Amino acid sequence: MAFDTHFVSLEPVARMSTARHLVMPIKRLIAAARTLNARIWRPARNATGAAPDSAACNVCGFVAIDGHPRLCPGCGTNERQRSFKQLFSQKLDREVFGRGPLPDALLLSPGTVERSLLFPKFRHHVVSSLHQTYHKVGRFVRADVRDLAPFANGSFDYVQACNVLDYVPEMQRAIEAVHRVIRANGVFVLLIPEYNLAKGDAPIAVSLRASVTGNYWPDQTSVPRVRVGRQTLAAMLKQSGFEPEEVRLTEPLSGLHCTWWICRRK
Repeated sequence: MAFDTHFVSLEPVARMSTARHLVMPIKRLIAAARTLNARIWRPARNATGAAPDSAACNVCGFVAIDGHPRLCPGCGTNERQRSFKQLFSQKLDREVFGRGPLPDALLLSPGTVERSLLFPKFRHHVVSSLHQTYHKVGRFVRADVRDLAPFANGSFDYVQACNVLDYVPEMQRAIEAVHRVIRANGVFVLLIPEYNLAKGDAPIAVSLRASVTGNYWPDQTSVPRVRVGRQTLAAMLKQSGFEPEEVRLTEPLSGLHCTWWICRRK
């Protein structure tokens, strides 16, 4: 009986000892989970979203542990929109908008990142597209970039066309139309995706493809794809009256290259 009494008196002690041993692994698991979560998702610490060499989204702060996603899992932005934020932070905000808002701008089919960064930089802006429709963007005017007919000569101080001209076989006409509507010393900013930029002075090449995203073309089974050589594009810009600056950036999250052109109207 004495043995039984002694055995029973030790049970609470054993339970307490077991509980203490269980608490430490649980705490370690919680700490590890918090560390992992901080690595996967954390707010941006600087202009690029994290340390300069990190695979990070500069829009929402998502940091990829493995791989380089083209579309951000956090906010859904693509590499071109994130690259525009790089261009804006590194050059445009200082060199173009350093003296304050510009009077008038024309934004051709702008994405959400473009709109959020650029709208505050103008006293008046117009959003335009031939086939897409925009809501809650201020003034919207439907126009064909090949002539920009609704706009008078010298209407704007700034025009932007990201991933627009590579849908236009008559690219030279479109560049000339942009030159017509920009005021003297105005700025034309454009991007053509790398897969549509050929080397050297390759001529314009047009093919058709099926589109899998967006409603920016009426017949999604036959969307034009326009490729052009880098030197050919620069020559067209100069011939139309622009002084082009080619800016090549590497977008951190995707690791992909993006080429922007900042063109001053002569």
